[in-house]
Amino acid sequence: MMTLVALAITVAYAYSAVVVLGLPGTVFFWETATLIDIMLLGHWIEMRSVLGASRALEQLVRLLPAVAHRVRSDGSVEDMPLDALRSGDRVLIKPGETVPTDGLVVQGRTSVNQAMLTGESQPVEKGEGDDLIGGAVNGEGAITIDVQRTGAETYLSQVMELVRKAQETRSRTQDLANRAALWLTCCGSRRPWRVALSTRSPRESFARPRSVACRIRPPRTSRPSQGTALGARWMARTLGS
Repeated sequence: MMTLVALAITVAYAYSAVVVLGLPGTVFFWETATLIDIMLLGHWIEMRSVLGASRALEQLVRLLPAVAHRVRSDGSVEDMPLDALRSGDRVLIKPGETVPTDGLVVQGRTSVNQAMLTGESQPVEKGEGDDLIGGAVNGEGAITIDVQRTGAETYLSQVMELVRKAQETRSRTQDLANRAALWLTCCGSRRPWRVALSTRSPRESFARPRSVACRIRPPRTSRPSQGTALGARWMARTLGS
């Protein structure tokens, strides 16, 4: 798609510059500027959505604490980095703290706020045997959980991975548009170049600005691709007659 747009801008600007220097024809500076403005507006909207998704990822990362309170076999508690936790470890979560990783409640009862993860507006009651999601905020009670998943296996990490894949994946509509743009670029780069540079007859002088216009403002048809194809066929018939 960008190749087609670059071809349209280059041809229109080069042709208009030659017309300014003395070649008979019509300038297309206004149409070129309009096309550039529309493309820049589209890129701005696209980058705004991408940056919004990136900020959402940063907010998800901030949900997890830096350290966790692991309970030793003798009952004592030690602070350790989050990436040092393993499945089967027991972690103490104090009131108001963030759940460090996915786990199962083995001691205590509390309510947790999962609004940032599941969209639930009300705190959810959790007791022994209930699952907890890493990133949720503990309420009024202290609880001990048995770590079930760590690292990339946690719920929050899987959500972040889905967001990254959504940013990198192109839709079917975008792939279809790129394939159509490839064919339009190939079809529009053959005969019109000779027409645009030729000055042998008044007929070709008449067809020259239409050749350039096909790239930046196709006829009013139901589809842009159909308009460009019709313009190319009309120009070929004009030169061949």
